[in-house]
Amino acid sequence: MTNGDSSHDSSSSSSSSGHDASLANQERIIANQEKILANQKKIAGNQAQLTKILENQKAILANQSHIASNQKKLDLVLANQAKIASNQKKLDLVIANQAKIAGNQKKLDLVLANQAKIVGNQKKLDEVIANQRTIQANQKKILSKR
Repeated sequence: MTNGDSSHDSSSSSSSSGHDASLANQERIIANQEKILANQKKIAGNQAQLTKILENQKAILANQSHIASNQKKLDLVLANQAKIASNQKKLDLVIANQAKIAGNQKKLDLVLANQAKIVGNQKKLDEVIANQRTIQANQKKILSKR
């Protein structure tokens, strides 16, 4: 019976060591599952960050589109400023020409005034010539009476 007792003891110790191994495996499985859960939480956090990154990239693309649109508008403004500068130069020339025209008008006014004086002087000269003819006619009459 000691044989049976000893075999029972060995089977019991073998069963006990198998039970310990099973517990150790379950503990490892639980530890691994906890690691998996922690990793899944990290993955979820990373996915949330990726979602934010994608949203930011969309916002950046929208801003770049606005920037491109604003750049086109700025290019038009700069082109218009160049046209304005060109037109200002033309206007400056027009104003300079108007000043020349005003100067020429003053000279023309003097010429017209001189022409009026010339007409007046011509009338006086015509009167002088008429008077000289009258004098000559009178002198001829006087000489012919002698």
